[in-house]
Amino acid sequence: MPFCGLSSGWAKLTLLVVAAAAGLHCAALATPYWMKAATLSNSVNITVGLWKQVNCSRAIGPPWSPWSPCYGQPLADTYQTLLFKVTQILECVVLVPAACSLVLCAYYITSPTVRTQTVVGWLMAFTFSSTALNLSGCITWLLNLPNAHFAFWSLGLAASAAALFFLAGILIIPDFRRSFVFHRDVLSSCTHPGHLLGTDHICTMEISRFFVTRQSLMPPSMEMCDRQANKDEDESKDALNDSKYRLR
Repeated sequence: MPFCGLSSGWAKLTLLVVAAAAGLHCAALATPYWMKAATLSNSVNITVGLWKQVNCSRAIGPPWSPWSPCYGQPLADTYQTLLFKVTQILECVVLVPAACSLVLCAYYITSPTVRTQTVVGWLMAFTFSSTALNLSGCITWLLNLPNAHFAFWSLGLAASAAALFFLAGILIIPDFRRSFVFHRDVLSSCTHPGHLLGTDHICTMEISRFFVTRQSLMPPSMEMCDRQANKDEDESKDALNDSKYRLR
């Protein structure tokens, strides 16, 4: 059986990209390296995250040590401005559409009955929402940078996650367009010779390969296959009886 059933390659790639984006965003939230203040002599070396700061300044370490130990500290009051709080809220809210994107994409791939235009639309909405919220948080963080501070690599992780969420929304567009069409191969599968030989799974596999706009379309299609198969079988019997009658 193909990996994740008969879903499209674009959908599978979208799942991988969404998973990578969610992982990068969680890493950005957890690491305290969103901005940094440092001097050449390393007398000041402080990194600040969304939840705490890390002080690696040489002045706080023992004088005989060439490298000062780093200490995690609560955030200083000077950092906790209004824009700082807005960034915290935005980056936390991103988790909601990110989780929805991941779960919905996995369900979309593994379950043929939900491969509809509506589901693809929701998936695109979740991924683009994650992008917008993430970028908004990054922008508010940059606007909040104090003097003598510069952006650090945790902010880069968040920006990379936003780019991947946007890419995921782009990658699923072919499925959104494809879901408008109930492909002719689905209908032709009803008259597939294998179906008349009793291998009904051929019809089932052909139908599950393509995306339909309504979930209710799939059961009638199966019934149509059965009706067409019975009709063809009856016609074959009638043709056989006619040939026998003519031979007499």
